[in-house]
Amino acid sequence: MALEEALCGVSDLYPIITSFTDYYAWNKQHLNDNLYTDRAIYTPDVLWGTSTRPSAKTDVITCAAPNKSAARGKAKGMANDAMIERMKFVKKIAEDQQVDVLILGAWGAGVFGFNAKEVAKMWQEAFDTPTSISTVIYAVIPGRKNKDVVADFKDIFA
Repeated sequence: MALEEALCGVSDLYPIITSFTDYYAWNKQHLNDNLYTDRAIYTPDVLWGTSTRPSAKTDVITCAAPNKSAARGKAKGMANDAMIERMKFVKKIAEDQQVDVLILGAWGAGVFGFNAKEVAKMWQEAFDTPTSISTVIYAVIPGRKNKDVVADFKDIFA
């Protein structure tokens, strides 16, 4: 299960983001060799839990990682640079929205073709410059293609 699918299953995020039909239609017309583009949806006050048992509200940034697995030819070689730029783009959105605590995952690892250690190093590079974000949490869980994701992130951030 992809990260966004898991998040949609435990929140009210899915009906919110699916209402952005123009956003998704534009993205489908501009695949950019499966590297996609620096476009995102910032959604405040996403409810986590269920409507009868809500547990928290947070803001969510929805943004496609470059798909290294689907990229072909020259684009495949550009995937790492596209990923770092996309990470910086997400970081900038969080800073612009005055996010205090940012929770990130092993974005792009697994089915999108990046390995977890590679993703952790890229997040580290994206946060090499000063930021107004006080805390960054990497919420990573092992997957079929990245069984060592937790250890990989600990190696980079420990």
